[in-house]
Amino acid sequence: MTTQLDQITHALRERILSGAFAFNERLPEVSLAEQFGGSRTLIRLALGVLEQESLVRREPNRGFRVRGISLDEVTDAIAVRGEVEAMAVRLAAERGLDGTAAAVLHEAVAEMDGILTRGFEALEARVRWIELNGMFHRELIEASGNATIAETVAQLSRRPLVSSVAIVFDQTDPDRSKGQIKLSHDDHHAILDAILNRQGERAAARMREHALASGRNKRANIDAMKRGTIMPRIPGVELVMSL
Repeated sequence: MTTQLDQITHALRERILSGAFAFNERLPEVSLAEQFGGSRTLIRLALGVLEQESLVRREPNRGFRVRGISLDEVTDAIAVRGEVEAMAVRLAAERGLDGTAAAVLHEAVAEMDGILTRGFEALEARVRWIELNGMFHRELIEASGNATIAETVAQLSRRPLVSSVAIVFDQTDPDRSKGQIKLSHDDHHAILDAILNRQGERAAARMREHALASGRNKRANIDAMKRGTIMPRIPGVELVMSL
């Protein structure tokens, strides 16, 4: 059941990631309580949750401020997410995929094949790719049968640029961007093939490399993010750009 604290935390998180609050901006509890319709105690608790997600920082006796996220923090968190997802795909391979999960994954990969062939010039293609990529990762995590893995990945994915849906499409250099995405999609094929063949360690190793490549791509695309040439926008990108 969603509580008022959950609702306030979600709304405040969304506001921070949308750029509504600037880097280093103070977050006064009284003002936030008026905006979000909660008590100062609930606002303080919500800010405590967001502190754990690296979105705000606490200053002794002075409340909270919006914090920036370094690119090192981003890539470190992606690497950790990769390790957790590596465990997920190993377990999925050991358990075996049921028919429904296998069909969903096959269909997602096939649709991504088609988008990759046609290219990413249209915004709709980029948006759909993001949706499918998120679906692919969620299905693998669910197939692990481990709820703690799902909770851990969800927690990590709340950090800017860490989620599997935080994909950079640099429209100023579409060929390079498409090349990065193609290599990432090659991983999707290899991971799914390893799971279907019950090769857990192979699937895990490829998932780790998949995550590390994502981190490298974020570094390679930092200039595009600074220029604001990525579309659709990635939530929280301004917090990374602030450092």
